[in-house]
Amino acid sequence: MRIALVCGSVREVSSTRSLLKQLEKFLDDVQEVKVDFFDLKETPLPIFDGSLENRKQAESFVERMNLADCLIVASPEYHNSFSGVLKNAFDFVSGEQIKGKPIGIIATSGGGKGGINCLNSMRTFLRGLYGMVLAEQIVVDGVFFEDGRCINVDLLEKINDLTNEVIDFANMLQLRKNRPDLFEKTEQENNICI
Repeated sequence: MRIALVCGSVREVSSTRSLLKQLEKFLDDVQEVKVDFFDLKETPLPIFDGSLENRKQAESFVERMNLADCLIVASPEYHNSFSGVLKNAFDFVSGEQIKGKPIGIIATSGGGKGGINCLNSMRTFLRGLYGMVLAEQIVVDGVFFEDGRCINVDLLEKINDLTNEVIDFANMLQLRKNRPDLFEKTEQENNICI
């Protein structure tokens, strides 16, 4: 199982990145899960213009999204939406790489202003790529951070739960793909009319 953690922040000191690093550490202890952390600060992408040359510069990102079985996408909220750098990155991706993959979304915000609009915007564009964005979502306020780390144990538990749900869903989809016989309907189930 391969999970991509996509950090939509390019700030030098970023609560979004810090949170995903904490999640990455949690996932290091999970058996049979390979983590691919993609940080748009460490690996910046050019501004998307659709040209072939432009697309070649983002091949690594596109391939990593293609190889992922599921994703956690996190972004700070800027002006009631997600970061422009995150949108730019996913402009290089098509439904071919994202279709049918379980996705968990996390928004970080500062000063108690929310993050729900960021989540709603991310949900919309990821569904536009045919991703299976889970209903569960997380908003993390900056007040939960101390020395660059999230210190709210309940919140970290919710993030771990969301991640486990994403992984469980991806495992179920892989099982269905690898063992379709387990999901075949009986003749009686096929004849049910509602």
